[in-house]
Amino acid sequence: MRLFQDVLLFALCFGLLGSCSAVAAERSDWVQPQSRLVLAHMASLRQVASDDSSGTNRRNPVILGDLWYAGKTTVLDAAHIYSSPARINTRTALWAGGIIAVGGILYAFDDDIHAAVVRSRHDQPLKAVIDFGEDIEQAGNGGKTAKFYLGALALGYITGYDRLTWLAADVVESYYIAGGLKNLVNFVASRERPRDANDSREFTFNGDGTSFPSGHAANMIQLARIVSHHVDYLPVTVASYSIAGAVSVQRVASDSHWPSDVYFALVYGWFVADEIVRLNENRRFDIVPTTDSEGTLGLMVRFGL
Repeated sequence: MRLFQDVLLFALCFGLLGSCSAVAAERSDWVQPQSRLVLAHMASLRQVASDDSSGTNRRNPVILGDLWYAGKTTVLDAAHIYSSPARINTRTALWAGGIIAVGGILYAFDDDIHAAVVRSRHDQPLKAVIDFGEDIEQAGNGGKTAKFYLGALALGYITGYDRLTWLAADVVESYYIAGGLKNLVNFVASRERPRDANDSREFTFNGDGTSFPSGHAANMIQLARIVSHHVDYLPVTVASYSIAGAVSVQRVASDSHWPSDVYFALVYGWFVADEIVRLNENRRFDIVPTTDSEGTLGLMVRFGL
């Protein structure tokens, strides 16, 4: 059964990233570099390495350099995101105040909202939403899906399919950055889950409770934000956020989280993912061949792909 679940998660993650990257490339006016060019470049590196009398593989520095760059940018992005409160202005302060106010209202009525959702979980159309969320809720389990997103990232990198690489890279980076603070808050707050608590005010502050915030909700909203950014197609955007919403409702209906746990996780996850796609979009560029009106060959640099 465990193997079957892993196979389903593998198919879901790879299918999602692959189909979304394909749609993104199809809808874009950018010309996707052919993977054979990258493979040919890699082959030439291997040929150079084989001809080198010293026996040194010159391809390794390229891979190590990319790994170093990925690690460095992840650390810098995490620092940028975690230091965001220091750059707050009047507009963002008003937004933050409104978000916190809504969260405070939800927290005040956590017990009532949770009880209403559980009581109505067998009534349509809520039942259909919860059942759908139940079927796909494992997609929000970062511990189980991270390896598949890392695999998609590696596949895109090796084949030169940049759309897949960028999409998977954004998901992986966002998950790791958001997950760090989320796990810390889980440990510090130690809020008991509904199934283990007498009411919504039970905070043990000893590392036992893991209700606040919801990891599934945070992961699903990150995925929705990143997919909608890369595909930029309304039906895909609606579907992505609908899936995230279904999983979020399921987390409440299954006694796994209080409504405010899910709400703050959605806000936090969306913010992290939004920052990641914006930061990475500004870094990406491609060099493509072009010609002028007289037929002269040249190169054009395109940013923000």
